[in-house]
Amino acid sequence: MQFARDGEAALSLLKGLHESGEYPSLILLDLNLPKISGSEILHYIRSNSRYCRIPVVIVTSSDAPRDVAAIAEAGASAYFLKPTRLENYGTLREVIRDVLRSAGRL
Repeated sequence: MQFARDGEAALSLLKGLHESGEYPSLILLDLNLPKISGSEILHYIRSNSRYCRIPVVIVTSSDAPRDVAAIAEAGASAYFLKPTRLENYGTLREVIRDVLRSAGRL
């Protein structure tokens, strides 16, 4: 499991993966990343033949209809609204399991 603190680091991490030949089974991506937005990262992933088949789950605090529509159009595998209570993160596990199952990675 690897993490990136901001969009710039996430993009650098993705580009480094190509050199290693190892690709993630799943990407969790926040829309509101500093430096480069999660939306821009998602567009990069979906437009790149190396990464376009990797399932991407958007995890964000935004439930603005504009954001939901833009992310669906950009090709996110799932959209998960960050819960306000810690115990509600169990739903995220279910979303991830469903996405991995539908992608044939589970």
